[in-house]
Amino acid sequence: MKHVIFNNSTLLALLSGVILLSGCRRELEVEPEPDYSYSIGLMPVQGSLQKGETVALEFSVHYTGYEGAAFTFRYTQPEGEGFLSIDSTTVCQQDMNYPIPADGFITLFYTSDCQTPQKLDFVFTDKFDIPIEYTVQFDPQTLPDYGFNVTMEPVKERLRKDEQADIEFTLTSNQPYEGAAYTVCYSQPEGTGQLVIPSYGTATPVQDYEIPPDGKIAFTYTSACHENQKLVFVFKDKLGNRVEHTVAFDGMPYPYFGIEAPENVSLPVSGTATLNVVITGIEQYEDKGFTFSYVQTAGSGALSDSKGSPLSSGQLYPIAENGQFTLKYRPKSGSRSHTLTFTVEDPFGNQQEKVININ
Repeated sequence: MKHVIFNNSTLLALLSGVILLSGCRRELEVEPEPDYSYSIGLMPVQGSLQKGETVALEFSVHYTGYEGAAFTFRYTQPEGEGFLSIDSTTVCQQDMNYPIPADGFITLFYTSDCQTPQKLDFVFTDKFDIPIEYTVQFDPQTLPDYGFNVTMEPVKERLRKDEQADIEFTLTSNQPYEGAAYTVCYSQPEGTGQLVIPSYGTATPVQDYEIPPDGKIAFTYTSACHENQKLVFVFKDKLGNRVEHTVAFDGMPYPYFGIEAPENVSLPVSGTATLNVVITGIEQYEDKGFTFSYVQTAGSGALSDSKGSPLSSGQLYPIAENGQFTLKYRPKSGSRSHTLTFTVEDPFGNQQEKVININ
């Protein structure tokens, strides 16, 4: 019987050979077969997107010549702004690898966040680190002109305190569309007053109010000051379009009426002086309810109107709408110098005085 004796060196050599052969087999297991290949497909998608719109990207991986292939993808967005998600909870990060299901199909959802061109570069990789690049591009969607115009009925140019003015607007859309809705709000950077919308009541600054479907809305503004007043109306639609309208009223700073009468009147030989008085600026008032009163601060005598009816000191008397009136003054015997102080009051309680000396 023949015995084969192995020394230590021979054993080590044999073991090393086994290890090398085993390693070669494992390396062969991860190498693609000669006829292995794969490709990426994408279902047709629209070529343009508007901001806020979401589109589905349905990718598919097709491969041959290998069993048990596995794939991943990553992406970058060199142009535009938006976000990519796998589902409602998984938002993809750029340059991060994500696995593709074993069946080779994956649906991604891209949402645009801009109105400029958008570009997404995808890189698909298999288990052999063989990459395939795929680019998806979207142009910004050109929307129809859904703008609108606002016109205003003429309003008065000047407004006094407590006086009212009606402000009426009409809104028209350039291209009507389903679901269109419009609002209006206002602010008052100059002056003070109150704005009322018949269908809402007193309006609050900066608060939005819906405009009726016919596009017409009316306001009633009541001035609360004598200064210039400015109201800014902002009309908006749900697409973000806006139109501004400014309504301005000139104020009427007090005093805005005057009294024309001679300061000195000579007493004629007849003994009765005629005093002619004219109120200037009365034509600016819609309400012509002016009054006058008088007091005598020097001398003594009797004052009457043009018809001879006596007038009493301190009592109010109406002034004609044309602002003109004539008075007669007859001094009592013994008085040489006479002074009458007239006070004219407008419908809002504003007063002016005029002193007339009679000698």
